Amino acid sequence: MFSMIRVFVPASVFFLMTACGGSKEATKVNGEEPAVAATKSALGAAVGVATGLGVSTGDLPDFAELPLGAKAIQNMVLNPENGIGGTLTLEASQSLAEVLKFYKDLVAKHGLKIMMETGAEDGMILSTQSADQKRSLMVTLSKGENGKTNINIVHMRRKD
Repeated sequence: MFSMIRVFVPASVFFLMTACGGSKEATKVNGEEPAVAATKSALGAAVGVATGLGVSTGDLPDFAELPLGAKAIQNMVLNPENGIGGTLTLEASQSLAEVLKFYKDLVAKHGLKIMMETGAEDGMILSTQSADQKRSLMVTLSKGENGKTNINIVHMRRKD
């Protein structure tokens, strides 16, 4: 069953997750070594992808809106020392171009500047940041199954 599930986590999130900790003296998580706990967490996320149950989007900042009818698949909150953010994986019925236009309009509405935009026929990345560098949004799009569009957004807000 899990071979059929396609979990998309951008490299930036992977590196954020693996960079945490820094100490060689690992603390146990729920009585287990961190690697075992992380594996179980990833397996739980994969089950969440399969079911789509219990995924909340209520903690998103105003500049990380969702396209109309988008289905949230996974939401992970990140709390770095100087801010708050997260990553959200979605599925939408709109085309890649329509979703890209939605996010370009959204970032313009919220005063974010496009820092990088890359694209191909089957995928696109849009990276944005506010002028004061206190808010950022990265949107990664790829073609999904049955004409759907896979969306991953990474949002961050600095506390200072």
